[in-house]
Amino acid sequence: MAVDAVDSFFFGPPSSVPFADLPDHDWDTVLDALGDASLVHAPHYPPFEVTFAYASAERRERSRFVPENDGQRVAWDGELLRFSFAEERSVEVRTVAVRADRVASSQRDFREAVGEERGRSLADPTGDQRAVLDAAIDSEYAEAPPLSDPFAAVVDAVSTDDGVAPLVRYDGDWYFARLARPD
Repeated sequence: MAVDAVDSFFFGPPSSVPFADLPDHDWDTVLDALGDASLVHAPHYPPFEVTFAYASAERRERSRFVPENDGQRVAWDGELLRFSFAEERSVEVRTVAVRADRVASSQRDFREAVGEERGRSLADPTGDQRAVLDAAIDSEYAEAPPLSDPFAAVVDAVSTDDGVAPLVRYDGDWYFARLARPD
């Protein structure tokens, strides 16, 4: 999609939507594409391109920027920007799932639940143990029986009488630790 500044008198009084009224997804995408938004007021602001990628059909339907709205005008800080479509194509949109677990309701409770005294520090892991830890940090590390010696050593190092230490110190950083058995 190409975007350029519009001389409002050239087209007469065009209909436009205020930037602040755009749906969140459109607002974020346009703001990212503008970069230095102060340049919009330059006398000959050069056209720029914006790519809108929709993770779902529902999000696409809520967007103001679809081919059916070619020539959409957006009022940005006293300037009109015209959005015109160059092409529409299917793309793969990567998504990431994030899970949050409630640990405590206050900082004090948090310190008590996962404080340093309940953490474990891994000093001088072997290269194979580092590979296990690095894979677990990047996403997760899973191993099925028979367990390798490096994995068993890592599990042993982070284990406590109550299970797994909630925090593990590795290479100078603290990580939340969790051990799950496959179903």
